[in-house]
Amino acid sequence: MLRTTTLMAVLVFATTTARGQAVSSYNFAGNLEIHSGPGTALEAAVHPDAGGDPSVTFESGQIDGEDAQWASLAQGTGLLMNHGLPSNGGGDYVNVYTLVMDVSFPELSKWICLYSSNGAIPPANDGEAFINPDNGIGISGNYGGSVSVDTWHRVAIRVSSDTGAFTCFIDGVQVQENPDSIEADGRWALYGPDSPEPEINAVQLFLDDTFGEMGAARIANAALADWALPAGQIRQLGGATAAPIEIVFVEPPEVPAAGTIAIIALTAICLGLSN
Repeated sequence: MLRTTTLMAVLVFATTTARGQAVSSYNFAGNLEIHSGPGTALEAAVHPDAGGDPSVTFESGQIDGEDAQWASLAQGTGLLMNHGLPSNGGGDYVNVYTLVMDVSFPELSKWICLYSSNGAIPPANDGEAFINPDNGIGISGNYGGSVSVDTWHRVAIRVSSDTGAFTCFIDGVQVQENPDSIEADGRWALYGPDSPEPEINAVQLFLDDTFGEMGAARIANAALADWALPAGQIRQLGGATAAPIEIVFVEPPEVPAAGTIAIIALTAICLGLSN
Protein backbone atom coordinates (compact mmCIF):
# COMPACT_ATOMS: atom_id res chain seq x y z
CA MET A 1 0.00 0.00 0.00
CA LEU A 2 2.85 2.37 0.81
CA ARG A 3 4.49 1.67 -2.55
CA THR A 4 1.27 2.54 -4.46
CA THR A 5 0.81 5.80 -2.51
CA THR A 6 4.38 6.88 -3.25
CA LEU A 7 3.93 6.33 -6.98
CA MET A 8 0.61 8.23 -7.07
CA ALA A 9 2.22 11.20 -5.30
CA VAL A 10 4.83 11.41 -8.04
CA LEU A 11 2.11 11.39 -10.69
CA VAL A 12 -0.04 14.09 -9.06
CA PHE A 13 2.67 16.63 -8.38
CA ALA A 14 4.45 16.16 -11.68
CA THR A 15 1.57 16.92 -14.04
CA THR A 16 0.34 20.32 -15.14
CA THR A 17 -3.23 21.65 -15.21
CA ALA A 18 -4.82 24.12 -17.62
CA ARG A 19 -5.42 27.73 -16.68
CA GLY A 20 -8.91 29.19 -16.44
CA GLN A 21 -10.67 30.02 -19.72
CA ALA A 22 -13.14 32.71 -20.80
CA VAL A 23 -15.62 33.11 -23.67
CA SER A 24 -17.57 36.20 -24.75
CA SER A 25 -20.59 35.27 -26.88
CA TYR A 26 -22.97 37.47 -28.90
CA ASN A 27 -26.38 36.66 -30.40
CA PHE A 28 -27.89 39.37 -32.59
CA ALA A 29 -31.52 39.05 -31.49
CA GLY A 30 -32.55 42.59 -32.31
CA ASN A 31 -29.64 44.30 -30.54
CA LEU A 32 -25.86 44.35 -30.04
CA GLU A 33 -25.91 43.22 -26.40
CA ILE A 34 -23.62 40.51 -25.12
CA HIS A 35 -25.18 37.07 -24.69
CA SER A 36 -22.70 35.76 -22.11
CA GLY A 37 -19.15 36.21 -20.87
CA PRO A 38 -16.94 39.00 -19.50
CA GLY A 39 -17.36 41.41 -22.43
CA THR A 40 -19.76 44.29 -22.99
CA ALA A 41 -22.19 45.25 -25.77
CA LEU A 42 -20.86 45.57 -29.30
CA GLU A 43 -20.45 49.06 -30.73
CA ALA A 44 -21.07 50.00 -34.37
CA ALA A 45 -18.34 52.02 -36.12
CA VAL A 46 -17.96 53.34 -39.64
CA HIS A 47 -15.00 53.87 -41.97
CA PRO A 48 -14.60 57.60 -42.71
CA ASP A 49 -14.71 56.95 -46.46
CA ALA A 50 -18.22 55.52 -46.12
CA GLY A 51 -19.56 58.87 -44.99
CA GLY A 52 -22.34 59.34 -42.44
CA ASP A 53 -23.15 57.14 -39.48
CA PRO A 54 -22.79 53.38 -39.01
CA SER A 55 -25.58 51.44 -40.73
CA VAL A 56 -26.85 48.42 -38.76
CA THR A 57 -30.31 46.93 -39.28
CA PHE A 58 -31.82 43.79 -37.76
CA GLU A 59 -33.49 41.17 -39.92
CA SER A 60 -35.12 37.80 -39.40
CA GLY A 61 -35.40 34.60 -41.39
CA GLN A 62 -34.15 31.05 -41.13
CA ILE A 63 -30.73 29.56 -40.49
CA ASP A 64 -30.35 25.79 -40.73
CA GLY A 65 -34.14 25.43 -40.81
CA GLU A 66 -34.71 27.42 -37.60
CA ASP A 67 -36.16 30.90 -37.06
CA ALA A 68 -33.30 33.34 -36.52
CA GLN A 69 -32.38 37.00 -36.24
CA TRP A 70 -29.23 38.76 -37.39
CA ALA A 71 -27.58 42.13 -37.85
CA SER A 72 -27.06 43.43 -41.38
CA LEU A 73 -24.14 45.83 -41.87
CA ALA A 74 -23.74 48.16 -44.84
CA GLN A 75 -20.34 48.37 -46.55
CA GLY A 76 -18.05 50.48 -44.39
CA THR A 77 -19.76 49.58 -41.13
CA GLY A 78 -18.04 47.32 -38.60
CA LEU A 79 -18.47 46.23 -34.99
CA LEU A 80 -16.20 46.76 -32.01
CA MET A 81 -16.20 43.67 -29.80
CA ASN A 82 -15.23 44.72 -26.27
CA HIS A 83 -14.50 41.15 -25.27
CA GLY A 84 -13.02 41.46 -21.76
CA LEU A 85 -10.63 38.51 -22.20
CA PRO A 86 -7.38 38.48 -20.22
CA SER A 87 -3.88 38.69 -21.68
CA ASN A 88 -2.28 35.32 -22.36
CA GLY A 89 0.22 33.43 -24.50
CA GLY A 90 3.35 34.82 -22.90
CA GLY A 91 2.75 38.51 -23.63
CA ASP A 92 0.91 41.67 -22.58
CA TYR A 93 -2.00 41.08 -24.97
CA VAL A 94 -4.43 38.29 -25.93
CA ASN A 95 -2.13 36.06 -27.99
CA VAL A 96 -4.11 32.81 -27.93
CA TYR A 97 -7.75 32.86 -29.02
CA THR A 98 -10.43 31.45 -31.32
CA LEU A 99 -12.92 33.74 -33.08
CA VAL A 100 -16.10 32.04 -34.33
CA MET A 101 -18.77 33.85 -36.38
CA ASP A 102 -21.96 32.89 -38.20
CA VAL A 103 -21.87 35.11 -41.29
CA SER A 104 -23.44 35.64 -44.70
CA PHE A 105 -22.43 38.04 -47.48
CA PRO A 106 -24.76 39.56 -50.11
CA GLU A 107 -21.80 40.19 -52.42
CA LEU A 108 -18.49 38.35 -52.80
CA SER A 109 -15.70 37.95 -55.39
CA LYS A 110 -13.73 40.83 -53.84
CA TRP A 111 -11.59 41.44 -50.78
CA ILE A 112 -13.62 41.48 -47.54
CA CYS A 113 -11.98 41.96 -44.14
CA LEU A 114 -13.22 39.62 -41.42
CA TYR A 115 -11.51 41.28 -38.47
CA SER A 116 -8.74 43.63 -37.39
CA SER A 117 -6.70 43.69 -34.19
CA ASN A 118 -5.78 47.38 -34.49
CA GLY A 119 -7.40 49.86 -32.10
CA ALA A 120 -7.90 52.86 -34.39
CA ILE A 121 -10.98 53.70 -36.51
CA PRO A 122 -10.29 53.05 -39.29
CA PRO A 123 -7.55 50.58 -38.36
CA ALA A 124 -4.06 51.96 -38.89
CA ASN A 125 -3.00 48.88 -40.86
CA ASP A 126 -4.33 45.89 -42.77
CA GLY A 127 -6.83 43.46 -41.27
CA GLU A 128 -5.89 40.06 -39.84
CA ALA A 129 -8.11 37.75 -41.93
CA PHE A 130 -9.90 38.18 -45.26
CA ILE A 131 -12.16 36.62 -47.84
CA ASN A 132 -10.27 36.93 -51.12
CA PRO A 133 -11.72 37.48 -54.64
CA ASP A 134 -11.85 33.68 -55.12
CA ASN A 135 -14.04 33.45 -51.99
CA GLY A 136 -11.44 31.62 -49.91
CA ILE A 137 -10.48 32.74 -46.40
CA GLY A 138 -7.05 33.26 -44.88
CA ILE A 139 -4.19 35.76 -44.87
CA SER A 140 -0.69 36.38 -46.25
CA GLY A 141 -1.33 34.81 -49.64
CA ASN A 142 -2.63 31.56 -48.16
CA TYR A 143 -6.38 31.19 -48.74
CA GLY A 144 -8.53 28.08 -48.69
CA GLY A 145 -12.07 26.81 -48.76
CA SER A 146 -14.97 28.63 -50.36
CA VAL A 147 -17.64 30.97 -49.01
CA SER A 148 -20.86 31.13 -51.07
CA VAL A 149 -22.86 34.31 -51.63
CA ASP A 150 -26.08 34.69 -49.59
CA THR A 151 -25.24 31.51 -47.68
CA TRP A 152 -24.76 31.17 -43.93
CA HIS A 153 -21.36 29.85 -42.91
CA ARG A 154 -19.68 29.34 -39.55
CA VAL A 155 -16.17 30.76 -39.85
CA ALA A 156 -13.60 29.99 -37.14
CA ILE A 157 -10.18 31.63 -36.92
CA ARG A 158 -7.68 30.15 -34.46
CA VAL A 159 -4.58 32.06 -33.38
CA SER A 160 -1.93 30.71 -31.02
CA SER A 161 1.42 32.11 -29.95
CA ASP A 162 1.91 28.78 -28.14
CA THR A 163 2.10 26.85 -31.42
CA GLY A 164 2.81 29.79 -33.76
CA ALA A 165 -0.07 28.80 -36.05
CA PHE A 166 -2.85 30.84 -37.69
CA THR A 167 -5.64 28.51 -38.85
CA CYS A 168 -9.02 29.03 -40.56
CA PHE A 169 -12.09 26.78 -40.66
CA ILE A 170 -15.36 26.95 -42.61
CA ASP A 171 -18.34 25.00 -41.22
CA GLY A 172 -16.05 22.94 -39.00
CA VAL A 173 -13.56 22.00 -41.72
CA GLN A 174 -9.99 23.29 -41.68
CA VAL A 175 -9.31 25.12 -44.96
CA GLN A 176 -5.86 26.63 -44.43
CA GLU A 177 -3.04 27.14 -41.93
CA ASN A 178 -0.08 29.50 -41.68
CA PRO A 179 2.40 27.73 -39.37
CA ASP A 180 5.16 29.63 -37.60
CA SER A 181 3.44 32.99 -38.16
CA ILE A 182 2.18 33.95 -34.68
CA GLU A 183 4.43 35.44 -32.02
CA ALA A 184 3.52 36.94 -28.66
CA ASP A 185 2.38 40.58 -28.89
CA GLY A 186 2.75 40.54 -32.67
CA ARG A 187 0.37 41.42 -35.48
CA TRP A 188 -2.47 39.11 -34.42
CA ALA A 189 -2.40 40.00 -30.70
CA LEU A 190 -5.63 41.54 -29.38
CA TYR A 191 -6.03 44.44 -26.97
CA GLY A 192 -7.60 43.42 -23.66
CA PRO A 193 -8.64 44.97 -20.33
CA ASP A 194 -5.26 44.20 -18.72
CA SER A 195 -3.12 45.11 -21.75
CA PRO A 196 -1.04 48.32 -21.79
CA GLU A 197 -4.00 50.12 -23.49
CA PRO A 198 -7.01 48.84 -21.50
CA GLU A 199 -9.28 51.57 -22.87
CA ILE A 200 -9.22 49.86 -26.30
CA ASN A 201 -10.12 46.26 -25.35
CA ALA A 202 -11.75 45.52 -28.69
CA VAL A 203 -11.64 43.33 -31.77
CA GLN A 204 -12.87 45.12 -34.87
CA LEU A 205 -15.20 42.91 -36.89
CA PHE A 206 -15.30 43.68 -40.66
CA LEU A 207 -13.27 46.91 -40.27
CA ASP A 208 -10.18 47.47 -42.40
CA ASP A 209 -7.84 50.35 -43.12
CA THR A 210 -9.02 50.28 -46.75
CA PHE A 211 -12.70 51.05 -47.42
CA GLY A 212 -12.59 49.07 -50.66
CA GLU A 213 -11.68 45.91 -48.69
CA MET A 214 -14.80 46.11 -46.56
CA GLY A 215 -18.07 44.62 -47.71
CA ALA A 216 -21.70 44.41 -46.64
CA ALA A 217 -22.11 41.59 -44.14
CA ARG A 218 -24.70 39.78 -42.07
CA ILE A 219 -23.82 38.30 -38.69
CA ALA A 220 -26.07 36.09 -36.56
CA ASN A 221 -23.70 34.89 -33.84
CA ALA A 222 -20.16 35.51 -32.66
CA ALA A 223 -17.95 34.13 -29.92
CA LEU A 224 -14.38 34.81 -28.84
CA ALA A 225 -12.59 32.26 -26.65
CA ASP A 226 -9.24 32.84 -24.99
CA TRP A 227 -7.76 29.49 -26.01
CA ALA A 228 -7.05 27.64 -29.25
CA LEU A 229 -9.97 25.27 -29.74
CA PRO A 230 -8.86 21.79 -30.89
CA ALA A 231 -9.82 20.91 -34.46
CA GLY A 232 -12.17 18.22 -33.20
CA GLN A 233 -14.14 20.70 -31.11
CA ILE A 234 -14.38 23.15 -34.02
CA ARG A 235 -15.60 20.28 -36.19
CA GLN A 236 -18.32 19.55 -33.62
CA LEU A 237 -19.44 23.19 -33.74
CA GLY A 238 -20.30 22.56 -37.40
CA GLY A 239 -22.11 25.15 -39.49
CA ALA A 240 -24.13 28.27 -38.71
CA THR A 241 -27.13 27.95 -36.39
CA ALA A 242 -29.97 30.14 -35.15
CA ALA A 243 -28.96 29.52 -31.54
CA PRO A 244 -26.00 31.26 -29.88
CA ILE A 245 -22.57 29.67 -30.25
CA GLU A 246 -21.86 27.68 -27.10
CA ILE A 247 -18.17 26.98 -26.48
CA VAL A 248 -17.18 24.93 -23.44
CA PHE A 249 -13.59 24.48 -22.36
CA VAL A 250 -12.50 20.84 -22.50
CA GLU A 251 -9.69 20.02 -20.11
CA PRO A 252 -6.79 18.58 -22.14
CA PRO A 253 -5.17 15.36 -20.95
CA GLU A 254 -2.51 15.92 -18.30
CA VAL A 255 0.76 14.86 -19.89
CA PRO A 256 3.83 14.52 -17.67
CA ALA A 257 6.92 16.42 -18.76
CA ALA A 258 9.92 14.44 -20.01
CA GLY A 259 11.73 14.80 -16.70
CA THR A 260 8.66 13.65 -14.85
CA ILE A 261 8.38 10.51 -16.97
CA ALA A 262 11.96 9.69 -16.03
CA ILE A 263 11.14 10.13 -12.35
CA ILE A 264 8.09 7.89 -12.64
CA ALA A 265 10.11 5.24 -14.47
CA LEU A 266 12.85 5.38 -11.86
CA THR A 267 10.31 5.16 -9.06
CA ALA A 268 8.68 2.13 -10.67
CA ILE A 269 12.10 0.44 -11.03
CA CYS A 270 12.96 1.14 -7.42
CA LEU A 271 9.62 -0.22 -6.24
CA GLY A 272 10.12 -3.31 -8.35
CA LEU A 273 13.57 -3.87 -6.86
CA SER A 274 12.09 -3.65 -3.38
CA ASN A 275 9.75 -6.60 -4.00
